Amino acid sequence: MNTISSTFDEKLCSCTVLGSSDVLENAKFPVSVLILNRNSGTFKEHNFENLLKCGFESIISMESPKENFKIDSYLKRFPQIQYVVPSKEISVGELINLGFSICYSRYLLVIWDDFVIKPGFFTENVMNKILEQQALCFAPALLNSEFQNIYVKMSPKIERFNFSIAADSLYYDNSNTLFPFDFAGVYDKSKFISIGGFDYSITSPHWQLLDFSLRSWLWGEKIIASTSYKFYYQGQEPVADVTIDDSYFRFFLKNIAINKKIDYAYLPVRTFITFHRNSNYSFGPALSEFRNVRRWVYQNKYRYKTEIKKLTETWDEDVQ
Repeated sequence: MNTISSTFDEKLCSCTVLGSSDVLENAKFPVSVLILNRNSGTFKEHNFENLLKCGFESIISMESPKENFKIDSYLKRFPQIQYVVPSKEISVGELINLGFSICYSRYLLVIWDDFVIKPGFFTENVMNKILEQQALCFAPALLNSEFQNIYVKMSPKIERFNFSIAADSLYYDNSNTLFPFDFAGVYDKSKFISIGGFDYSITSPHWQLLDFSLRSWLWGEKIIASTSYKFYYQGQEPVADVTIDDSYFRFFLKNIAINKKIDYAYLPVRTFITFHRNSNYSFGPALSEFRNVRRWVYQNKYRYKTEIKKLTETWDEDVQ
């Protein structure tokens, strides 16, 4: 696998940016919006109309590098929106990294183009809660197309090296969640940059999101599940691909296998045996991958504030 980047913008994909970069005239919140593309824009124009009424500083629409034939019509009708066309297909995390490189606001709301956007969904009350919580990500409640709640509050579980996730159907406002479901939420830009953003070398969306989120918790940040704002899907909500592959093992080495001393963390040499036995790597590539991750952990050893075992043991203590 590729080497692990040290900063969120170290391996940014080149792109073309069209449209206006000016602050929107009716801006009243220090928040920009990043719209990720999933359904080829079936309801995108309607969502553009509603988002422009919400008081955000800017709106950034991530377009497909292949199917972007509607951009000209978007530009004519919504010239105040920015349209970003990556030079190639990249992962969801890389798209968000790219969005942060363009965003100048204090916060970035990440959503998908198959969300139903209601005018006025973002209020002063939501903004005040974001400021109060000071979380890396403030995730919304999500509903499916039949208006049923989707499980968005996730809790980590660990037994020896066996990592699992428990989804909770009921939760209080401002509850801890392991990760923002479907990448959606309001991200704090300074915290996002400090964490290093999403790891481009992890190509699986599921393990890429878990790596970012668990790293955030281990490094002392928090992710909050809120009930104060919500979206629902116009179609079928996504189902995560949890295949155990190379992306999983990089996630495992960077997060699950870490041991914490008093003021620093490390990846124990003995972990190599478990890693090699369970991975698809032959000895040489396994050793190379292990050394690569161990070098990255050493470079960031003082960033870790806890380890997975202690995080799971104290998880419910901070839930509101």
